[in-house]
Amino acid sequence: MHTNLIILAGGASSRMKQSNAVGLSAEEIQQSNQRTKGLISIDGSGRPLLDYLLYNAKQAGYRHIYLVIGQDKIGHDLAYPAMLTMLPSGLLGLVLASLIAAFMSTISTQLNWGSSYIVHDFYRLQIDPEASEQKLVLVGRISTVVLMILSALLALVLQNALQLFQAILVFGAGTGLIFILRWYWWRINAWSEIVAMFVSGIISLLIALTPLGGYLFAPETGLLPDYLEFPFVVLVTTIAWVLATYMTAPEEDQVLKDFYQKVQPGGPGWRKVVNTLGVDQDSDEQGWSVPSGIIAMLLGCVMIYSSMFAIGHWIYGLPVSAGVLTAVAVVSGVVLVGRSRSLP
Repeated sequence: MHTNLIILAGGASSRMKQSNAVGLSAEEIQQSNQRTKGLISIDGSGRPLLDYLLYNAKQAGYRHIYLVIGQDKIGHDLAYPAMLTMLPSGLLGLVLASLIAAFMSTISTQLNWGSSYIVHDFYRLQIDPEASEQKLVLVGRISTVVLMILSALLALVLQNALQLFQAILVFGAGTGLIFILRWYWWRINAWSEIVAMFVSGIISLLIALTPLGGYLFAPETGLLPDYLEFPFVVLVTTIAWVLATYMTAPEEDQVLKDFYQKVQPGGPGWRKVVNTLGVDQDSDEQGWSVPSGIIAMLLGCVMIYSSMFAIGHWIYGLPVSAGVLTAVAVVSGVVLVGRSRSLP
């Protein structure tokens, strides 16, 4: 017996063209008007057509079931909207309220976060160090309004949420290096981070929203392979912030000294500060702990991802690969526990 089943479901997500057929109840007519074909119930239990079809296909012994849908539906999130059509009025209102609450909390968080960056990390440090609290509050309010307007304009340009997600990934790739190195190299200053954020943000938006992205990284016609998009952003952003670092003055000696005594970053990147300023170091017989911490981080990633994929392979009935992934997760977990005991 074949274990593969192909279901041609191109019309399952479309609506009925005619819903006034003879013999339908009022509820069935309502479903045909409000739901897609695949979600119309076919018996008294209320089970949708697709659920009934997939359940019986599994009971018949089919292990690999393929749903063939229309080209216009690929890449769209159909499950969540489909679920909403099945909810009663009370739960539908609750879901709507939760969506609005999630949107409001995200927007308020991002606006407050961005405004705090502008006020504390830019305006007060670089423009007006003696600004009063009243003036800082005013700058924060103005920056919040400006950020909201810019966000609304950006939302009008975007076609879908995936574009914004990809832009955020590219932005994170460009700024990730400096956000890590700032703890381990004394020479990085505020201007280094500001330049990195601006350059990475501009490049990510240009790649995501302008023809530059297609010109450089189109799958077949691009100047560069598409897998070089992240390294390209990292390279350009790194060149920009390194130049900004050496073109601007370092932080004051007292700031560097206070930071080192409070954080104790250690490593070769702070050796010049230690030797020049005579900073007191904690007596740590185990030495610099960052390399051991990086190894522990990698082991933790291997353990987590192996566990996740192992669970999926067990669920889908793939015992060989599931067993290998489980073994990898267990071994990496044991090694991680052993190494964590030696960390300070």
